Amino acid sequence: EHGLWYKCNFYEQSVRIPLIISGKGIPTGKRLTEVVSTVDLTATLLDLAGIESIAPQDGDSLIPLMNGDNDTWKDEAISEFYADGSTRPWAMLRQGNYKLVYSHHDPLELYDLEADPGEFHNLANDEAYRDIVDHLATSLLERWDPVDINQRIIQSQKEISHLLCIYLLFFPQDFTNVVEWFRLQASRGDVHWLKPVVAKAGG
Repeated sequence: EHGLWYKCNFYEQSVRIPLIISGKGIPTGKRLTEVVSTVDLTATLLDLAGIESIAPQDGDSLIPLMNGDNDTWKDEAISEFYADGSTRPWAMLRQGNYKLVYSHHDPLELYDLEADPGEFHNLANDEAYRDIVDHLATSLLERWDPVDINQRIIQSQKEISHLLCIYLLFFPQDFTNVVEWFRLQASRGDVHWLKPVVAKAGG
């Protein structure tokens, strides 16, 4: 889809998955159109088992929704991506038919999945959708801080690189493979601070 062969994106073909729930006490033959998330499954399983959570949950139990309480359901899902190939924090917020894609320092993307299920028409710069963009962006950034996340990721990567340098002191035979991996990551632009680290390790 969209000429891509990998799943590292927020298009529906990548982030949307079927969710089928069956069991004792679960309504049968029912299909729901509300937006739900896999993070809701933990709260749902605890609810089904009659167990009270001992820790805060990011998700909500799906039991009320399955029993017909549609009016109070949040109708949203959040997805994040920080894996290989990403150069900055990247997140998606889906609420109802609208999907906002936020890549730190990049232009926003907004899609109306009812009118444009293929996600070919970015509405983020359309003045008619300005209120929707503002609402979704505010809702996402109230719960997701890309600046803090980016700083923590870079710090974690630095710590890993330093551990690898220490590893090479004890296993110098692996030097070529480790340094080539560093160079590959730096050339892809995944983490820009790797270049001086590689130079230091090589020197």
